[in-house]
Order: sequence, then C-alpha cells, then structure tokens
Amino acid sequence: MPTSRFDKFLAISGILAAVLFVVAGFHSDPPGVDAGAHARVQWYLDHKTVQSIGGFAAAYLGVVMAFFATGIRRVLRSGEPGESTYSTAALVGGVLIASASIFNAVMGLASVEAADKGQEATVTTLAFIGDFSWLPLIAGLGVLYLATGLGGLRTATLPRWLSIVTIVMGVACVLGPTGIAAWFATPLWLVAVSVLMLRRSADPVTISESRTPSYV
Repeated sequence: MPTSRFDKFLAISGILAAVLFVVAGFHSDPPGVDAGAHARVQWYLDHKTVQSIGGFAAAYLGVVMAFFATGIRRVLRSGEPGESTYSTAALVGGVLIASASIFNAVMGLASVEAADKGQEATVTTLAFIGDFSWLPLIAGLGVLYLATGLGGLRTATLPRWLSIVTIVMGVACVLGPTGIAAWFATPLWLVAVSVLMLRRSADPVTISESRTPSYV
C-alpha cells in the first residue's frame, strides 16, 4: 500500500501518544473525597505546576490519539476484503480514548483553577467526579484493544503475538480492576504498534491493478 508523509505521521503519533500518556497519567493522585476540602485545595496549590502540565498533556494526548486511531484503522482496513468492521470499531475506540483524555484534561485544569481561586466546594465536587473519571478511558481502551486484537488476527495485518496480547489487554479492561494492568502497559503497546506501522510504511508493496477495491 503506497504511503505518504501523513501516513508516517499517523504511525509516529502513537509514539507521541505514549509520551503524553506517561506525562498525563503517571503522577501522584490528588486526595480523595474522604479528605477535607481544605486539604484538597492545598494539595492542588502545592502541585499546581505538575497538574497543569499533566492537564495540557492529556489534552494533546486526545489530539494525537485521534490521529493514531486513524492509522490503526488504515492498517486493519488494508486486510478487510469487504465492509469495514474491526477497523471501524478500532477507530471508535480511539475516539473514545481521545474524548476521555480531553475530559480528564478539563477536570484536572478546572480543579487547579478552582483551588487557585479558593473554591473549596467546587474542588470537592470535581473530586467526586474525578473518582470515576477513569471509566471513560478504560471503556475506550477496551474497545480499541479488542477490535484491534481481533481484527489483527482476522486480517493478519498484525503479528499473531501482538494480536493476542492486545486481546488480553482488552479483556483486562472490561473485567474491571484488572484494567489497571492494561493501563500501565498502554505506553508500551502504543510504541510497539507505532514501530510496526513505521516498518510497514517503509516496506515497498506492489499493488495489482486488478485488486478488488475496498469499501469504506
């Protein structure tokens, strides 16, 4: 399949997503709802810089994740003979992850702003919402992993081992608490798939003119 600079960017966006995923998510968590309102406000004031960086990183993660999901769809779609199925589901999962990441960015930055203005009641309300803000992200990861893993096996567009690992990560997401393991493994998965996509884009592929055209 012919590739362009944009196709390579779609692959590289996975590596960018891995870096932003770490910056946005791998830091200490704010006090829960059991802590006093004053303690939560003070925590955000003490961690204002880190939380602000994490918030903007989460927003940018939403952007690059949307592009990376498009690249995953392209890979899976290249092996689907008829209507798109797995590839479309994978794209939907990527959009869900992007949306969840942007939502978390808004939550984090809003909490920092509320704490900076001394709005203890607002910080407390956001803390209640934040306790469950992981649900949209895990749901999106579950859809992306299951669709990509099953699609990779069905279309042989991904190595078998990577497809199986991806399915296991998807199952872990939908089982609840085990999703935390998939969450920690996500940056490594993003890099692995990105490298695979870059290698595919570097391999010359001859396309027959008689090949049956695919459908969107």
